[in-house]
Amino acid sequence: MHVLEHRVHVCMQVTSAVISQRLKEAEATEELISVARERYRVVAVRGSALYFVVANMGDVDPMYQFSLKYFKQLFSNTIIYSEKNKDLQRRLHILLNATTADVYRNVARYLMSLSTTHTISYPFALFFFLIFLLLINFSF
Repeated sequence: MHVLEHRVHVCMQVTSAVISQRLKEAEATEELISVARERYRVVAVRGSALYFVVANMGDVDPMYQFSLKYFKQLFSNTIIYSEKNKDLQRRLHILLNATTADVYRNVARYLMSLSTTHTISYPFALFFFLIFLLLINFSF
């Protein structure tokens, strides 16, 4: 019985060492992810500001509503398909410009389609949207 207890004890020590090593690796990976996430925060802030500008357009007219799901898909596609660059500052610049431009293009296209089928004022809606985009660009 003493031999069996010894084997169990050794097995538990090995398992404990493996778990401890994996925990250290997970903590190191978590730290790397946190650092990378923080570097891209400026893009997330811009995306958030753009979303709330677009979401608030529904207050002007309910026809101007955009869903969070639509916006998230647009934002994700912009990140995936925008120009890649190894220089972080250049990549951030690309992402900031691309997200703003893609949101503008898609919202302007939608507003234009509404102006041809409804009696809404496309110039007013576009003006409203452009003012908010300018505010976003100057606030970052």
